[in-house]
Amino acid sequence: MTSLPCVNSQIMDSVTSCNLLVTGNASAQALASLYQSMAHSSALAAMNAVTMQQQSNLIHQAVTTLGVNLIYAHGGMSTGRAIKR
Repeated sequence: MTSLPCVNSQIMDSVTSCNLLVTGNASAQALASLYQSMAHSSALAAMNAVTMQQQSNLIHQAVTTLGVNLIYAHGGMSTGRAIKR
């Protein structure tokens, strides 16, 4: 390593070691960021699945209630037709 005449060699060594530390940490930080993004994406997918299940349950309950109301509204009409034949 060539040192500049106006800079102390200890300062140059300190700056070089800091630069090596930052370069060495870059891959670990990138991997940590990737893992965090993957965890966030997985959590969002699970949350969306739960939300869709809840909405599906609401729709199924509404359809079931409507069907039961239709059966009660028509009352004995269906049984009367069945007996008449």
